Amino acid sequence: MLFLYQVDIVTGISRPALRTLLPKVFFLTLQKRFRGLRPMYDDPFKDKRILSSSASSFNYDDLKTLRVSYEPATKYSVIPNIKVTIPEQYVLPEINYILLCNAENFDIKNFDIKEDRVKTFVNKLHDVLKNSGVDSGTSESTTDTLINDLLLHVVKLDNWPFKVRLQPPVQLIAKDESVEAEPKFVVNKEQISLIGVEDKHLRNKRLYPALGFGECQIAAEILACGYENMINNYVDQEIFAFRVISTYVTFYRTKIPTSYWAKLSKNLPSEESIVIKRWPEKNGKLTGLNLANPEGRKMVITDLIKIRQYLLGS
Repeated sequence: MLFLYQVDIVTGISRPALRTLLPKVFFLTLQKRFRGLRPMYDDPFKDKRILSSSASSFNYDDLKTLRVSYEPATKYSVIPNIKVTIPEQYVLPEINYILLCNAENFDIKNFDIKEDRVKTFVNKLHDVLKNSGVDSGTSESTTDTLINDLLLHVVKLDNWPFKVRLQPPVQLIAKDESVEAEPKFVVNKEQISLIGVEDKHLRNKRLYPALGFGECQIAAEILACGYENMINNYVDQEIFAFRVISTYVTFYRTKIPTSYWAKLSKNLPSEESIVIKRWPEKNGKLTGLNLANPEGRKMVITDLIKIRQYLLGS
């Protein structure tokens, strides 16, 4: 049996949200890490390592070593092509990027929005854009709360029971080296997973071309999550991911065969390789689907619900 977990991503404190626990093979983890709990020290073996020690420090050399690459793809190569019903009340044709960026005159009371949940979501979008120039702190927390709201209340990933637990970071072991990863959101169902990575704001130090605008880190977290899924046996795995930069969302999908895991456990892959498909096709700070605009908002909500339904139906 797999369980659904939740941790408050604003405070880092676990809390109950549902009263019952049912035998569903599905769980959700929203992981907000406590920063600074682990001691900071220089790795005496860093000059001898083959791979970077953490996902956040991964670079293209690491991807080359692990034979991982990215590929621009069409939408339905990444997003399951299934029919779903979406909560249309969140599309809001009158709410766009320019309006949300108006820090002085924006007031949710000026719009005919009846549902409090929708009002809260729009206010959080406004907060993210208002703080988009902040390097850390406020900007990070507003993005966290926005994505929390999107996944739990809009996409309804909170519709499954769970047992409260704060999970430790996941690790990838390759050639006797450990790579630590801390994805913010993880949904696992047997051999299929969804992970979420937030680079939060446009000034994040990892958002440079040399690091693939965060894609090197995403690759490491995909591999680490896949590695953690293998308890007793090597299994083929299909992993979805999404990256959030401010209000811009990009989707990813990859399949990792048993042969890759078997090779990785003994050595580094020499012939086996992994291709991570990307939608939308371009990679950059502002190339994702923009939650601040009605069209982008509808597409992100629709695509996340399609992935949710694909997980449930598999």
